[in-house]
Amino acid sequence: MLRAKRKRFPIKVLCVEDDPDSRQYLVDTVTAAGHEAMAAGNGLAGFECFAAFRPDLVLCDIRMPGMNGLELLAAMRKQSAGVAVVMLTAFGCEEYAIKALREGANDYLKKPIRHADLLPLLEKYAEGRGGGDDLARTNQRLLDINSALRQEIKNQAELLVQSDKMAAIGTLSAGLSHEISNSMLLVVCNLSWLADSKGKFKELLDKYRGIETVLRNTGSPEAANEEIRKLIESKRLAGLQQEVLALLDDAMDGAMEVDVLLKDLKTFSRLDSAEFAPADLNERVDFALKMTQPRLRNKVVVKKKYGEMPPVNCSAQKIGQVFVNILLNAEQAMEAGGAITITSRLAPRPTGGGAWAEVIFADTGRGIPRDKLARVFEPFFTTKPVGEGTGLGLYIARAILADHGGAIAVDSVEGEGTTVTVGLPTNNIRSE
Repeated sequence: MLRAKRKRFPIKVLCVEDDPDSRQYLVDTVTAAGHEAMAAGNGLAGFECFAAFRPDLVLCDIRMPGMNGLELLAAMRKQSAGVAVVMLTAFGCEEYAIKALREGANDYLKKPIRHADLLPLLEKYAEGRGGGDDLARTNQRLLDINSALRQEIKNQAELLVQSDKMAAIGTLSAGLSHEISNSMLLVVCNLSWLADSKGKFKELLDKYRGIETVLRNTGSPEAANEEIRKLIESKRLAGLQQEVLALLDDAMDGAMEVDVLLKDLKTFSRLDSAEFAPADLNERVDFALKMTQPRLRNKVVVKKKYGEMPPVNCSAQKIGQVFVNILLNAEQAMEAGGAITITSRLAPRPTGGGAWAEVIFADTGRGIPRDKLARVFEPFFTTKPVGEGTGLGLYIARAILADHGGAIAVDSVEGEGTTVTVGLPTNNIRSE
């Protein structure tokens, strides 16, 4: 059965847009399509035109000075519930479009507005002003927006994790800088000594030339051998040899320490850290200890009680980030020093079957008051003094572990210390 085509009627379109070029484009397109248009450059002027013009369709920008598009929408809805309102929004501002749809808008268009989008919309409202298709179209658009927002939330979560990494590096920066400076100072000093020893090497060379002269003038190997023996037995030469070798060894060690530290720092801060692969949690703890060593050393005694555990499928960088955050929290809770005991073990999984890999960090810091313990996973909540923390460390740690199918728990006694338990399933096989 053929469906009769709905009759097309010219309609009255009000174009409310604060940008002059965009406003003129809307008016020209509407009139070229055979409809009547009126324009307004802001929300207040648009509401006045709405009352006088009585449009069938309103094309309304969301962001405008004075009365914005959402405020104009509310005012128009009070005057007329039946008028069709289509909001115009810039890319990246879909949340405003969603709010507008919830508050009564019929549809929205993304800027820059194109003929390919605007003309079909005008046709839709000219053909009986949209009929029953409006609800279905609006629902589909809401579904599309919801999908886009979910992806945006995921992207923002990744940026938040990376931001927390940079905050941790900022906290560690003074200690890391000190470590690099010490190692490079050793390299520079030793190389400087070698450079200053050019005179000694010249003297050694002169001695060698002297032996050559003796051998050439006398033709006596015995005389040359005697000079060589004297040179070898010279305490100055023996000492110089030992000193040079020791200095070169120390310089090489210092350069290698800097190289390893910079590689670890690059691994910790890398952006492409979401890959899941089997990892040894004990090694991840050791990595975190290396990163935090400049802050822990000479202040915190670390006691390791590692148990044997199978590899856990995880993002090694993100789990390392969780452990770094926990160690930094412990260090900051022990201003006058203390101890932290790190235990790894297999335990029954709290829910469901299978084993649970646990890493437990128990410190002897100042602890957390009982009335604040329930809030430690809230974003931006911190018990630290102003300037010492963002309040995101444990919040992000819990998010990372939840993505791994794991969990984190905090128990604390004020004045005695805090225990943080990280748990991960040993059978969480997945890939990203």
